[in-house]
Amino acid sequence: MRTHSNDWFYALGEFRIEFTGSYNCEGSDVHLDGTFTIVDRYDWQNPGDKYVELGGDRIYDRYATRVEDWGFAEPFDVRGTITAERTFQPTKRRPSGASRIR
Repeated sequence: MRTHSNDWFYALGEFRIEFTGSYNCEGSDVHLDGTFTIVDRYDWQNPGDKYVELGGDRIYDRYATRVEDWGFAEPFDVRGTITAERTFQPTKRRPSGASRIR
Protein backbone atom coordinates (compact mmCIF):
# COMPACT_ATOMS: atom_id res chain seq x y z
CA MET A 1 0.00 0.00 0.00
CA ARG A 2 2.89 2.32 0.64
CA THR A 3 3.57 2.66 -3.10
CA HIS A 4 0.62 5.01 -3.79
CA SER A 5 0.59 7.54 -0.97
CA ASN A 6 2.93 7.93 1.96
CA ASP A 7 0.36 10.24 3.60
CA TRP A 8 -2.18 7.40 3.90
CA PHE A 9 0.51 4.93 4.94
CA TYR A 10 1.79 7.16 7.76
CA ALA A 11 -1.67 8.25 8.90
CA LEU A 12 -3.34 4.84 9.03
CA GLY A 13 -0.69 2.15 9.25
CA GLU A 14 -2.89 -0.95 9.32
CA PHE A 15 -6.46 -0.69 8.02
CA ARG A 16 -9.22 -2.75 6.42
CA ILE A 17 -10.58 -2.48 2.86
CA GLU A 18 -14.10 -3.71 2.18
CA PHE A 19 -15.45 -4.34 -1.34
CA THR A 20 -19.06 -4.67 -2.46
CA GLY A 21 -19.78 -5.27 -6.12
CA SER A 22 -18.94 -7.64 -8.92
CA TYR A 23 -15.73 -9.19 -10.16
CA ASN A 24 -14.64 -10.90 -13.34
CA CYS A 25 -11.46 -12.87 -14.01
CA GLU A 26 -9.99 -12.95 -17.50
CA GLY A 27 -6.64 -14.64 -17.90
CA SER A 28 -4.37 -13.15 -15.26
CA ASP A 29 -6.50 -9.97 -14.92
CA VAL A 30 -9.08 -9.43 -12.18
CA HIS A 31 -11.68 -6.74 -12.87
CA LEU A 32 -13.58 -5.25 -9.90
CA ASP A 33 -16.59 -2.95 -10.34
CA GLY A 34 -18.20 -1.67 -7.17
CA THR A 35 -17.69 0.20 -3.93
CA PHE A 36 -14.41 0.17 -2.02
CA THR A 37 -14.50 1.26 1.63
CA ILE A 38 -11.48 1.86 3.85
CA VAL A 39 -12.10 1.44 7.58
CA ASP A 40 -9.79 2.17 10.51
CA ARG A 41 -9.95 3.09 14.18
CA TYR A 42 -7.21 5.53 15.14
CA ASP A 43 -6.73 5.14 18.87
CA TRP A 44 -3.32 6.78 19.44
CA GLN A 45 -2.26 3.78 21.54
CA ASN A 46 0.65 2.09 19.84
CA PRO A 47 3.48 1.67 22.31
CA GLY A 48 5.61 -0.37 19.89
CA ASP A 49 8.94 0.46 18.33
CA LYS A 50 7.55 1.29 14.88
CA TYR A 51 8.67 4.64 13.51
CA VAL A 52 8.77 6.82 10.44
CA GLU A 53 11.75 8.87 9.33
CA LEU A 54 10.93 12.50 8.64
CA GLY A 55 13.67 14.98 7.93
CA GLY A 56 16.28 12.47 9.10
CA ASP A 57 14.65 12.06 12.53
CA ARG A 58 12.87 8.96 13.81
CA ILE A 59 9.33 9.67 15.00
CA TYR A 60 8.18 6.68 17.08
CA ASP A 61 4.53 5.62 17.38
CA ARG A 62 4.88 5.57 21.14
CA TYR A 63 5.12 9.40 21.10
CA ALA A 64 1.55 9.59 19.78
CA THR A 65 0.38 7.63 22.84
CA ARG A 66 1.31 10.60 25.03
CA VAL A 67 -0.94 12.95 23.05
CA GLU A 68 -4.00 10.95 24.13
CA ASP A 69 -2.69 10.36 27.67
CA TRP A 70 -2.33 14.13 28.18
CA GLY A 71 -5.88 14.76 26.92
CA PHE A 72 -4.95 16.50 23.66
CA ALA A 73 -6.53 13.85 21.42
CA GLU A 74 -9.30 11.23 21.41
CA PRO A 75 -9.72 8.05 19.36
CA PHE A 76 -11.68 8.46 16.11
CA ASP A 77 -13.01 6.38 13.23
CA VAL A 78 -11.65 6.75 9.71
CA ARG A 79 -13.95 5.71 6.87
CA GLY A 80 -13.78 6.56 3.18
CA THR A 81 -15.73 5.21 0.23
CA ILE A 82 -15.23 5.32 -3.53
CA THR A 83 -17.23 3.68 -6.31
CA ALA A 84 -14.91 2.68 -9.12
CA GLU A 85 -13.74 0.06 -11.58
CA ARG A 86 -10.28 -1.42 -11.14
CA THR A 87 -8.36 -4.03 -13.10
CA PHE A 88 -5.22 -5.61 -11.69
CA GLN A 89 -3.05 -8.68 -11.77
CA PRO A 90 -2.90 -10.27 -8.33
CA THR A 91 0.38 -11.34 -6.81
CA LYS A 92 0.97 -15.00 -6.03
CA ARG A 93 0.91 -14.46 -2.28
CA ARG A 94 -1.44 -12.44 -0.14
CA PRO A 95 -0.08 -9.81 2.24
CA SER A 96 0.24 -10.90 5.85
CA GLY A 97 -3.12 -10.69 7.61
CA ALA A 98 -5.12 -10.32 4.37
CA SER A 99 -8.38 -12.21 4.17
CA ARG A 100 -9.77 -14.02 1.14
CA ILE A 101 -12.37 -12.36 -1.09
CA ARG A 102 -15.80 -13.56 -0.01
